[in-house]
Amino acid sequence: MDCQVCGTQLPSEARACPNCGTLTPASYTNASASPYDPTIPAVSRSSPYAVSAPPPPPTQYGANPYDSSLQSPYPVNHYEAPPPLPPRRPGHRIGIIAGVILLVLLLIGGGVFAWLQYSAARNTTAIPTPATANAAQQHFTAKGNFTILSRTNISVRQDGQNKIYSYTQQGVDSGDITGSFTEEETSSVHPDNTANFSGTSTCTCTEAGKSGTFIYAYTGTSTANGSFHGQTFDGHGSGTGDLAKLHGQGVFQGQGTHGTYSSELYFDA
Repeated sequence: MDCQVCGTQLPSEARACPNCGTLTPASYTNASASPYDPTIPAVSRSSPYAVSAPPPPPTQYGANPYDSSLQSPYPVNHYEAPPPLPPRRPGHRIGIIAGVILLVLLLIGGGVFAWLQYSAARNTTAIPTPATANAAQQHFTAKGNFTILSRTNISVRQDGQNKIYSYTQQGVDSGDITGSFTEEETSSVHPDNTANFSGTSTCTCTEAGKSGTFIYAYTGTSTANGSFHGQTFDGHGSGTGDLAKLHGQGVFQGQGTHGTYSSELYFDA
């Protein structure tokens, strides 16, 4: 059976066209109604277009097999998908990475600094300072006076305008160094009576509570009025008794046969 209005093929028991809603003869028979019933809109045979009433609620016989919306086996899901998560900000991750790198660099730098401090402390301990070394060698200062008691000329010769004198002299020390000394000296006297001299002294004395002999060299200058000054230092570097390992240097000054001395001395270990 076909719909009288739109021509849609209908099942034999259909009461209305699912496409246009026009009632079928089956609906008239069951309801004892006529297509010319005033409550049912008539179909104009002279017009291809028919005005139809609103379609009744669909029934299992009125389903349109060609309506894809009615035939869809999948229920319509009205659940809205959640909005997408905002993208992660790369700045936060970069900050974390930079912080980790900075921490590692600080740890490395701290370790290097600590190692350098430790090495410096070890080197300071291992290599003694001069004061520490001198203390280990019993460093001490000796000050006092000396007096020349006698002088014996050995020779004199002319060297241009200068006269060269060789002689020996004896004297005594007092103060931190006590004892007697014998010196062998050479003096070059200039025409103005100034002179340069040098010699070797052997002291039989006591120094820092130790006794023996100590040999040292000296050199100096003198003026026409007889004042002099000079310095002493290790000469032969040898001695006897408790002064065998005594070393040092110093200065002296005076006039005529009297003078003062100041020496920095130490004993080898």
